[in-house]
Amino acid sequence: MQKTIIVLAIILSIIVIPLTAQADDAPRVILDGQELSFEVQPVIVDGRVLVPMREILNYLGFNNIFWYSDTMSVNFANNNTVSSFITVGSRTAWVKNKEIQLDVPPMIVDGRTMVPLRFVAESASCAVKYDPLSNIVNIQSLGSSNDVNLDDNVWLYYSVNGDDSRRIIKQRPDGSANKTVYALQGDACIYNLRENEHHISFNRGDSADAYGIDDADTVTVLKPWEDDFAVNRNYLYYSDIDFCYKIRAQENWIYYINTGEKSLYRVQSDGSSKTMIVNADLSYNWEYEIVNGYIYYLAWDQHLYRVNLDGSGKVQITSKPVEHFAITDKEIYYDLPVYNYDNDHREIVGVDGICKASIDGSNTVKICDDGGYLAISNGWIYYISFNNTGALYAIRTDGSDKTKIVNERVTEVVLR
Repeated sequence: MQKTIIVLAIILSIIVIPLTAQADDAPRVILDGQELSFEVQPVIVDGRVLVPMREILNYLGFNNIFWYSDTMSVNFANNNTVSSFITVGSRTAWVKNKEIQLDVPPMIVDGRTMVPLRFVAESASCAVKYDPLSNIVNIQSLGSSNDVNLDDNVWLYYSVNGDDSRRIIKQRPDGSANKTVYALQGDACIYNLRENEHHISFNRGDSADAYGIDDADTVTVLKPWEDDFAVNRNYLYYSDIDFCYKIRAQENWIYYINTGEKSLYRVQSDGSSKTMIVNADLSYNWEYEIVNGYIYYLAWDQHLYRVNLDGSGKVQITSKPVEHFAITDKEIYYDLPVYNYDNDHREIVGVDGICKASIDGSNTVKICDDGGYLAISNGWIYYISFNNTGALYAIRTDGSDKTKIVNERVTEVVLR
């Protein structure tokens, strides 16, 4: 949202309405997946949520605000030329020169002008949903997930490593049911967010332990074997060796990465027939997928390759470097990073887009001009935008309905 420029904001001789809200009872306000904070807590009056005027107009991108102290009225407008006018104590409001009757008038609470949240948000063409059970107001802005029908059968878990907080948030793609399931104080970051068999797991920068979030949103310290394991035919496979990573089980074979060697191995479930599939050529991303009898992996040169399950038949899939990829039964999706090379050091400075191709790498089509860490579910691509400072987007696999889901700087995202 564009920052607000206050043209004139002088409040004189105001009438204070004796109304306060306890912090525990105050409704929470979520805008495009991000919880808003206010110096004065929102209140509920006659079933309507009121919030501080200056702050909510700032959040919603109203960049022209005029306060008239003699009439205690405010006129505000945004770049979409939506102009609105309200007066403290009056139920009559104006939007685009059209008169509207408010259920609750603007009022003064604890020295602050409070305005009806729904009216102000809808003036900005936002959709507003209030859930009385959770006491949460969800707002979806113009061009956000309210404009399209997103998949409501998936949960998004994403991490935010901000300057003042580190959190893992759980929500639906449309922004509903937004909940912080884990918060970390201090300078340590949250990383390695991933989905396992029974939980979402992650690591903390200040601990050698791995942590898990179950379906009830309970966070526990994982036992060593719970951090990276596979289940196949009623058997659990795990490793207590540090360099054994990303264990996958398929048929009678167990696949895993030896990070010390940058190699991919497989071994029979009884421990026999250990075979090196990829020899010292894995990218630092440690990414590989097993799909339809093939192994797809990122090599050290950052190109995507495919080999048979026994390591034979190596084929280069992409002609350009890839940083992230995801595979369905029929298609491959990957981003196109832009690197800056300084001697042996390689730094990502941008992303040129997301492509999709047939499972063999043919029929490549560019979906969009943005991209980053990505995941696929039910015809939707969810990706963290490198070019838009880490905001989380969704876009259909045909390139339509690009939608901003989270406006914060997201570090990692997984689907469940």
